[in-house]
Amino acid sequence: MARAEYINAILSGKLGGAVYSRNKSGAYIRNYVKPTNANTKAQQSARANFAGAASGFGTLGETKRQGWNEFAITNFRPKSAKSGIAWSGFNAFLSLKQVVRQSKTRTRTATAVADATAIVLTQSGFEFNNSAPVALMPAQIVDSTSQALSITLTAATLAPDFAFTATFTLERELTAAPLFTPIAGQQDAGIVFYMSEGRATPDQYVQRPDEIMLAALEPISSIADWPAGGASDITFSWTNAGFEAGDYKALPQSGSWVRLSAYLTGANGQQQPLSSIDVQVS
Repeated sequence: MARAEYINAILSGKLGGAVYSRNKSGAYIRNYVKPTNANTKAQQSARANFAGAASGFGTLGETKRQGWNEFAITNFRPKSAKSGIAWSGFNAFLSLKQVVRQSKTRTRTATAVADATAIVLTQSGFEFNNSAPVALMPAQIVDSTSQALSITLTAATLAPDFAFTATFTLERELTAAPLFTPIAGQQDAGIVFYMSEGRATPDQYVQRPDEIMLAALEPISSIADWPAGGASDITFSWTNAGFEAGDYKALPQSGSWVRLSAYLTGANGQQQPLSSIDVQVS
């Protein structure tokens, strides 16, 4: 039932097929959707961790909470956000902590090649920090001369058991390995991959492109055995994504199309989009 305050013309609650509500940005209306509760393993874990994270923020000292509030209005960039939403320090704290938690769960050992040459990755782990970040991203990808380097996801394969490969084309050919280097002494970064729900055709609308975290490549401290003749592509391969029955309501089936998205991800959970590609499960 909706409640109206006629003096201020404010509605709140459900009225017919609409829900009226407010947030820090003001009043808004959304369609009513009947809640579902599949109670998957992912949902159970998320709920437990949400409760733990909420409690954790409350135990921070005033100085740290204020730091998160400042981060929320300056450098916080959630990967899926509607324009016009005002975020709080609690929102930012919870978002990054959830990314770290999920990334640890989805970390899988990957093999890597630069063009056709096997390379060796030295990696560190994802680790949440209760102190708020001080920059938009803690790390960036650069070449051996510290020049910024963009990488683009240009090819991918995805098997029914979710073994997959992801090939990134470098902005330019390099004769020395790229660096996933900390900014101002902060943290290394890795790459986290998300996939959408399955679609019958690649041209269908992608409603939730980041529905499922497919795999997490831990922050990269260094890369060895880079080909002396140079390389312009890096391909990462995973034997399987390690999903278990009941993890999610539904995983994409063989023959369906998914949107595969890659995010540069700092050890503390900050994320920056790299690129995405449509791939058929086959």
